[in-house]
Amino acid sequence: MSSAESNKTSPKTPSQDSLYEELLSSAGQEGNPLAEVMWENEKRKARQERNTRHSVDKGEDFIKSGMTLITDVESDKYLKRIDK
Repeated sequence: MSSAESNKTSPKTPSQDSLYEELLSSAGQEGNPLAEVMWENEKRKARQERNTRHSVDKGEDFIKSGMTLITDVESDKYLKRIDK
């Protein structure tokens, strides 16, 4: 079975927005502007968390080579050198 065929037969996962819409409807709150603002804020916070840089687990050979990853907080010291 190809990947495309597999995708057609696998159950669809509902999006967060559709789940949220169902929740609002079941609570009788659809169209509530305050609830919409709160939902947008929660989505924004989730995006920010995903975009936050995290520490990286580097192997010994990588560390010994002196290399660094641009996504690693330690690489900021090299970026700051360029600004000077």
